[in-house]
Amino acid sequence: MRRIVLSLLVVGLLLCGQVWSSQIQAFIINGTVSGGKGTITVHFPTDATGVDIKVYGTKGVVVTSNADPVVNRSVKAGESITLNVTYTTPPGGTCHLAVAVQGDVFGRPRNSVKGFTVQVERPAARTKLPSLKTR
Repeated sequence: MRRIVLSLLVVGLLLCGQVWSSQIQAFIINGTVSGGKGTITVHFPTDATGVDIKVYGTKGVVVTSNADPVVNRSVKAGESITLNVTYTTPPGGTCHLAVAVQGDVFGRPRNSVKGFTVQVERPAARTKLPSLKTR
């Protein structure tokens, strides 16, 4: 009887741990970008190993700071990493800056990506030339 109860207890704890670990958000990415500069903060609610952080630009955004600022790093629960990002944008339109974080949490690979909208000023519209009247 004891073995059955102990077995059920172990299975129950394993299942609870599995559900609990899958519901935890592994990486929390926040930040602001404006005028060719950005500050990105990645928070780690749990311990993580093999953490890589990459910064990408889309639709013509070129990251001029280190695009791979964190490579194969271990972090402790509650730790945050702040990145200062610089980038250039093409003229006109809306572009995006993306931050990708990957690493192992509870021995399982996890990843998270967040995009930041970069508003790019459009060039001034050309004014129409006055029409010339012919005789």
